[in-house]
Amino acid sequence: MSSNYQMVSALDLGAKPQKSLRKTLAKTLAIAMLASLVILPQAFAADSMATSFLLTINDQADAVEVESNEPFSMTVTAIDDDLETVTDYLGTISFESTDDLASLPVSYTFSEEDAGEKTFDLSFTLVEAGEHTITVSDDDDLLVFGEITLTVVGASVSTDTADLPVILTPSDGEVLNSAEVDIAGTSSANTEVSIYDGTILKGTAETDAAGNFSFTTDALFDGTHTFTVQVESGGETLTSEEIQVTVDTTAPIIQDVSLEPRSPSPGERVTVSVETETSVDEVKVVIDQRTVTLSEDAVTGSYSGNFIAPDSAGDYAIDVEVTDRSGNTDTYYDQATLTVAGTAALNASATASPTAGIAPLTVNFSTGTAASYSWNFGDGSAVSSEQNPSHIYQTPGVYTATVTVTSVDGATDSSTVAINVSSGAVTAPPQATENGPGAWALTVLVAAGLAYFTNRKILSQEI
Repeated sequence: MSSNYQMVSALDLGAKPQKSLRKTLAKTLAIAMLASLVILPQAFAADSMATSFLLTINDQADAVEVESNEPFSMTVTAIDDDLETVTDYLGTISFESTDDLASLPVSYTFSEEDAGEKTFDLSFTLVEAGEHTITVSDDDDLLVFGEITLTVVGASVSTDTADLPVILTPSDGEVLNSAEVDIAGTSSANTEVSIYDGTILKGTAETDAAGNFSFTTDALFDGTHTFTVQVESGGETLTSEEIQVTVDTTAPIIQDVSLEPRSPSPGERVTVSVETETSVDEVKVVIDQRTVTLSEDAVTGSYSGNFIAPDSAGDYAIDVEVTDRSGNTDTYYDQATLTVAGTAALNASATASPTAGIAPLTVNFSTGTAASYSWNFGDGSAVSSEQNPSHIYQTPGVYTATVTVTSVDGATDSSTVAINVSSGAVTAPPQATENGPGAWALTVLVAAGLAYFTNRKILSQEI
């Protein structure tokens, strides 16, 4: 190996006395040890070592301005005495600031991928207006550090407004159907905030580097709650604006259920009405595995709807399901009983208007209520399934119209009505009278080309 001194060997000393030799060797060794302090760094020099850090913001190392409470980025570069980047720096660094309210990154250890330079994106926030210094130092060698001086500008320099906590959720006046309330908001970064329900402390939370916090209360009672958030700053307590929320975890209560009629016949229409509390979003009734959604009556405030009674006789329970505007739902069973009577009595009772007239004759028919209908008009035309149909008779004649009605359980009933259709107007000739005893009173009716003589004796002939 090379060096800046010469090593003295025993051969070079020749025949010097042994005592002088010992002195010479001791002197030589001392010189070698002193020289090693100089020659070793030269002989076995490692890679260059970081002696300081260069701090830049937007590629600027001085005359930097940042906005109060606005996050910004900063790049840290490990450099040597020649201001060259030390690409193999693997040390751990920490951050400090003269702004006591500053938000700074946690300690960071450089990796090989960093190659001696690391940018901390939007990781710094300064609050107090004025000139401040950020210092970066090596955790293992505090003599290796760097500083940058910044000017903090902003609309306000008062910590009262800069640190004032704000509740973002829930909203003021909101109704919640959960007993545990999630509260979120903002305050100064990396600060402990206290959450109050009225005057009762519910707990604390820590804000992150951006000043955000979240907190979930324990189970609260139903009713109104007033929340505030407090933070200590500069020796004083700052309090957010209060918000009021209503906790409602209980479904609406059913007050009354009515049926009209309460004892219908099979297939009969039934009206159901439900009275419940206000702020109800939906009301349903369930009968015989059928669900009917009710509509609110704007006048009475109750909820009502219609359904068809079951086909079979018996007792049927009415269940009611209610949901309020907070989403609370409950089902109340057996709130009323619908009693369906036996098979309803059928009454076809066919009627027609008019029952006589000139062709073409339009006749309006009607019959009693049933599940289904079948009208045979007696003139060979198609059968009608309407309850109250109309029919036109085109040809003169006497017709018998028949209606057959069927109930929901298959029972039937029939009824007929006669329809007389003529080809022209009906005329009545003058009354003929024969004098004397045994005189006949003669009435002649002309209809459809036939003459009818009425008295005790009836004669008929073509006219």
